[in-house]
Amino acid sequence: MDSPLGWRVKHDLTFFGQDRPDVTLTTTDADPGHERILQVAHPDWEAIDAVVALADWESITDLDVGRAEVERIALLIAEAAVAGVHHVVVVSTALAYGAWETQQNPITEDCALRPNSNLAGAQVAAELERRLVGIRQAAPGMVVCTLRPALILGERPSRLALALARGNRPVDVRDAQPDLQFVHAEDVVSAMRLALDDCLDGVYNVAASGTLPAAIQRDLRGPAVRPSVGARTAARVMRRLGQLGISGVSDEVVPLLSHPIVVATDKLAGRAWKAGYTNEEAVLATAPAKPRQTLLAGGVAAGLIVVAAASAVRRAGQRNN
Repeated sequence: MDSPLGWRVKHDLTFFGQDRPDVTLTTTDADPGHERILQVAHPDWEAIDAVVALADWESITDLDVGRAEVERIALLIAEAAVAGVHHVVVVSTALAYGAWETQQNPITEDCALRPNSNLAGAQVAAELERRLVGIRQAAPGMVVCTLRPALILGERPSRLALALARGNRPVDVRDAQPDLQFVHAEDVVSAMRLALDDCLDGVYNVAASGTLPAAIQRDLRGPAVRPSVGARTAARVMRRLGQLGISGVSDEVVPLLSHPIVVATDKLAGRAWKAGYTNEEAVLATAPAKPRQTLLAGGVAAGLIVVAAASAVRRAGQRNN
């Protein structure tokens, strides 16, 4: 789980709070060489109340790798549904909305998912959400909460997030001065905890309030010495440099520079959630990128978390209600 969100969940012992002795945390910690997700292929479903699934969608650049991840997650959730698990929380991504000229910001949860063709992680995240619809229809008693966070900052950010937050990219798109939106991993974790504690149902955007204007972005990253070119040229240059391994980010960043994705968080705020970091604070708190393991060409380090409640009384009470 070598991503800002996975890192925070794995290392923050206060994720569920130290006052919750009835909750244990098991992480599959999918590893490029070992596919540890198979370790929980047949968990003790009788002891499990909820499943939380997440993957590093921002780092997926290969569709086949991403679809394999979707298949693993969907199969485990389907098995949980058959076993009578009551609640599923899935962390998707706001990238699934797509970055389009016709998109009206801020984007609300009822907007259609139209991921860009060069954002593989967004495409497979949208595919997982579609799979969840079928799983839920087959298990009408299951509550499914989907969180769609903005680009996630914090410890070990994705190259895509850094390309936007810190300007880690070889070229700029001419005349594109987007107001960007981010979210700190700690705030996504707090949304996950709220979803579990309040048994949230439905889709919720997760992001810092407002946006980060272009002028403040320049102040945060300092002067940039790189050419500004048209969007098509920028895409070709970034794609080629990415193929050569010269640049850590490819052409997937271009749509986000031209047409940024900004989401509304009123729905989650209505459940008493508030981001602890502003967009500016999230950028300032973000550590530089560290070497990341890669899985085939995808660069994905993903994981699935199973939340197991040891108390059988709670499950019995749910069945009796």
